[in-house]
Amino acid sequence: MSAHWRLRLATLVLVILVLVPVPLVMASFDSPSEQMLSHAFGTVALMSMALTVILSARLRVIDVVFGGLDKNYVVHKWLGLTAFAAMLVHDTFEAEVKGVPDLFGLHELASDFGGWVYNSLLVLIAATFLHVIPYRWWRLSHRFMVAVFVLSMAHFVLIPKPLALQGFAGLYLLGFCGLGLIAALFALRPRSIPAPTPYVVTDVQHCEQFTQLTLSPKGRPLQHKAGQFAFLQLEGSSRREAHPFTIASSPQEDGSMRFMISRRIGWTNGELRKVTSDQTIWIDGPYGQFLRRPGSSRQVWLSAGIGVTPFLAWAAEGLRPESHVDIVHICRSRANAPDLSALETFAGNHPETVSLKIIETERTGRPTPHQLMRFMRDIPGKVDLYFCGPRTFYDDVAQICRDAKKGQFTVHHEAFELRGGLRLPTGLRQHLVTLGDGLGMTQWLPKSLRTTADTREKVPDQ
Repeated sequence: MSAHWRLRLATLVLVILVLVPVPLVMASFDSPSEQMLSHAFGTVALMSMALTVILSARLRVIDVVFGGLDKNYVVHKWLGLTAFAAMLVHDTFEAEVKGVPDLFGLHELASDFGGWVYNSLLVLIAATFLHVIPYRWWRLSHRFMVAVFVLSMAHFVLIPKPLALQGFAGLYLLGFCGLGLIAALFALRPRSIPAPTPYVVTDVQHCEQFTQLTLSPKGRPLQHKAGQFAFLQLEGSSRREAHPFTIASSPQEDGSMRFMISRRIGWTNGELRKVTSDQTIWIDGPYGQFLRRPGSSRQVWLSAGIGVTPFLAWAAEGLRPESHVDIVHICRSRANAPDLSALETFAGNHPETVSLKIIETERTGRPTPHQLMRFMRDIPGKVDLYFCGPRTFYDDVAQICRDAKKGQFTVHHEAFELRGGLRLPTGLRQHLVTLGDGLGMTQWLPKSLRTTADTREKVPDQ
């Protein structure tokens, strides 16, 4: 089963798990009422929070089930939003049920817990979607979600309600709350439990736009596949943070790995600059299912910027039998690009079956998705399109693929966003950009919309 359908099936299962107790909670009321709706939405909020915490544990089985940890993070985000939306509705309706005994005598405390959960979720959701907050502070705030979840559990148990805790629905909710609590404790464990794998830096190159690390294992190496990623943590760093990066090399006999890391703000442009040879780096992984599809006869590898890293690993693996590969990489310039020699060697060794096109935007301007698809539409038969790069660019490419001949393109991509915000549909983004142009306010648009505006630049056909 493809990663796309695995994600759909896993999402459907999660929706069913969230909704299973809702009819039973509603049936515990004698008649339809405002309180019944409040408790129904409260149940949805509690189940969504429990599943959100379970998904945050980064279990290997979840990586496989969802077709990649990146897809898991997307579902994790939407479950969190579902919990928040359900909590808003739950708080809108009157929740207190008259005539129900207060079994624990803690009704007032349970109500206070509910208020704290509401306010805490509001702050945590805002912290996730406001990217002005530094990553390290967002990551710390996200850990408070465990405390919010525990308060939600206490609110559910202590609040007077017609639902019997010893019934099926009550035990069902308590069971998932228990699983969520176990997952939360696992996620909050010290990163030394279980111990990540120690590697030593054998070579480091600091360039203008990125840092290249070559690492060798100190002991037993990790077993990874080309296209997977891992979490890196620097020993002796002032920030005990683990960051995910794609492994830019294919599996080696000596277990060595190569990473190419784009230098932006924060950790990658601060702590990473201080990395030196012989320094120890702890690696947790590998994760991800961005792997070449077996049996595919025609492939397009489309990348932009540092998104070329999984394709460097694929190229180092060699050519699969009977597969034709068209490689398109977009970069500012070759001087500022990662080492593309693996792609050039790959194409040079197989000139009849591999084509390589490198587009330097400093020289030709940024190509539009339509210009790229004009090239890809000339490819006969069914095509597996693998993409790694900016999300806004992917949205446009995926839309054009959907508009192409039905069934011609199968799109594979990584949706890795640790703190992704809500994204507007492509059409609406284009309308907002046009409006900004008309008002002379393009420079005031958010960065994601300015990127949309940039992709409309007219460039010569290649």
